[in-house]
Amino acid sequence: MGEIVRPRVPKKPEISIAEREEISKKYQSVRRWLHDKGEESRYTYARYMILFTRITGKDPDQFLAWAKTVDPLDVQDLINQTAETLPTKSIQFNFKIEMRSFLHANGYNNLPKARLSYTLKEWHRAYRREEIRKLLSYLDSPIHKLYVYMAVESGLRARTVLALKWRHIQEDFDKGLVPVAIRLEPEFYQDDNGLKRKSAGFTFLGKRSVALLKEAVGNGLLKPNPNSFIIDRSYSNIFKVVDRARKKARLDPSLSLNHSLRKYFEDALDHSKIDIDKKRLIEGHFGDTRAKSYTGREWSDLSDFYSKAYPQIDVDAGDPELETKLVDWQFEKAALEKKIERLENDKTLEDRIASLEHKNKELMIYMLAGTQGFVPLAPEKLHQIPTQDLDKALGEYVTRLARKGAQKNKKEGGPFYKLGLQIGKHAAEPAQRG
Repeated sequence: MGEIVRPRVPKKPEISIAEREEISKKYQSVRRWLHDKGEESRYTYARYMILFTRITGKDPDQFLAWAKTVDPLDVQDLINQTAETLPTKSIQFNFKIEMRSFLHANGYNNLPKARLSYTLKEWHRAYRREEIRKLLSYLDSPIHKLYVYMAVESGLRARTVLALKWRHIQEDFDKGLVPVAIRLEPEFYQDDNGLKRKSAGFTFLGKRSVALLKEAVGNGLLKPNPNSFIIDRSYSNIFKVVDRARKKARLDPSLSLNHSLRKYFEDALDHSKIDIDKKRLIEGHFGDTRAKSYTGREWSDLSDFYSKAYPQIDVDAGDPELETKLVDWQFEKAALEKKIERLENDKTLEDRIASLEHKNKELMIYMLAGTQGFVPLAPEKLHQIPTQDLDKALGEYVTRLARKGAQKNKKEGGPFYKLGLQIGKHAAEPAQRG
């Protein structure tokens, strides 16, 4: 096979949503490839195929048809040579894997056995708070600033942030709640093999992201349609813009542009000292925690833990330790208010019981007074009369009435006579026990 021409990748290889949707609709081979993939994977796979088409000049169907007519080694050579035009080793590695998966999904299994491997060249540390502030100061576009804030405050990976749509945040955003829960579909957490190795977390957006979102909606920069992407930018665009800002800010070049933002988030959760299982649930680390089988994923519960951690997460916090104390005080205040409310409810119950006891005593005194008439007593006077004394007096009174009733009707077997015997018998029992 002749040497292919490897044109230089443009500085801004913009890949729009329209392009990604078009390639999925236009080519049956791509639809077959993507039909069982999650939204985040469809975004990534389509992006790689568009880059392949731009660089080689072959659309997906042409690539597949060509592969079936040439030596499999030539096919692998084309994939490898195309990958070499991409900017980083990690992107090149992923590109090779996805192109092979495209061919495999379309019944082409003749490629030579791959010996693909990627070794992490160096450990990437987390951003520091002041470094993120400096990075933000060199980003001019509100959308690019929003991307950084969303990545920092959610801890989501770059491609997951770019896959977020308005429907994922709309429930809390429309209610004006802060923090805003990011409610993702199951495909973001699991695949056919169960939980994903790199799963999204059950996480939130904090007040900085929410403020920028409201501002962007108010300015008409963003339209909150449920199926619209919040950050309508390609991964390559975000990568280049953030990289340019990092260079202008003269930040440490060893910082990973996106992964170091996630590490900042994880470090912030560590410093907040929230419950370890809740921390891992928010991060998306399910493998070694009870969160893997956690069934109580109520957002309100997790929201409290996220709120407690937020002073450590907040890039613009003046004094995280002081703000943490303020948040703790607010939670203590809320707990105290709930306790006071419970006590007030208990007091209300006590008042109701006292009222019923008051009425019960009035009724007993009324019956004892008989024809002599009943004179109402003040509550404090009634309270001084022991209830058991009234019970005993009323029992003796009923017993006397029953006996009188029996004497008035001596006729054996008469209905009043029998009734009097029964009343006298049962009414006398408590009086005799007293």
